[in-house]
Amino acid sequence: MIQITKCPLCKDSRHKEIYEEFGFEISTCSHCGFIFTSKRFSFEEQEEWYNTNYKRYGEIRGRTGKPSYRELVVADFICDLCKKDEIKSVLDIGCGYGGFLAEMSKYNNIEVTGVELNSEQRNYLRKKEFRVYKDIEEIRKLGKKWDAIVLTHTLEHIPDPGGFIKGLIGVLNKHGYFVISVPNTQYTFLKLFFKVKTGRMGYFAPQEHLNHFSLKTLTSLFNGNRFVFYPIFKPSYKISKNLKRNLQSIYDKFVSRFIFAISGRRVNICTQIFLVVRKTDQNKKMIPDFKSNEKKQ
Repeated sequence: MIQITKCPLCKDSRHKEIYEEFGFEISTCSHCGFIFTSKRFSFEEQEEWYNTNYKRYGEIRGRTGKPSYRELVVADFICDLCKKDEIKSVLDIGCGYGGFLAEMSKYNNIEVTGVELNSEQRNYLRKKEFRVYKDIEEIRKLGKKWDAIVLTHTLEHIPDPGGFIKGLIGVLNKHGYFVISVPNTQYTFLKLFFKVKTGRMGYFAPQEHLNHFSLKTLTSLFNGNRFVFYPIFKPSYKISKNLKRNLQSIYDKFVSRFIFAISGRRVNICTQIFLVVRKTDQNKKMIPDFKSNEKKQ
């Protein structure tokens, strides 16, 4: 185990522990309010975890070839942009066994590329004839840029999320999109408050989740850069054969949206945060107006 002394976002050293789970410590930054796993696995311990537990989970979920609920939410949004002819190429960071890539490959006019650190998952996708690379360094060497970069439940695993985003800006086309989804920390606290039973990973999944985002802290990753924010509250609603997926979809579509409305758009307890940001030429800091964007939906 190692102890993180500075906030991953603002680098301030002032923080306090708010929860402990399985020997891991969850802390909040006293300066920016960001919540992060302050006592966490070392790099070697993390690697061992991913090669055993997380790998097994990925095989169960991914090798079916079916996209997850969160991948379907992102795919639906990307497809809407494709209909408007705004996106022709998509880069999926942390593509795993390729559920999102498989969904997007149904559309012949979209070029899909993946990035996956795990060699077994990479080789699996290459056998399926997907273009998949090891890391961002390999992507940069291509000298190519993409219309959209997708991070579906990826940023919560990154030790330095701010530096990671800055590294990706260079491979995003002019007027390109970041399409991001992460677990919603407000939903985590809701489950914790009502003692809702969770799986073996616990409430915060500190074994693998290093960052715990709110909409405010997620958008702060783009402060100082030229981006327009499109915070999307409305997730897709699909009926499937999976009961759990149906219940989650109904909860996100109706229950959390109702609470969001009656709270004056202050309480967002959707299971995940779905954020879209677009590159702009405007030479000024873009301030997201969440309320006005919500009213336009």
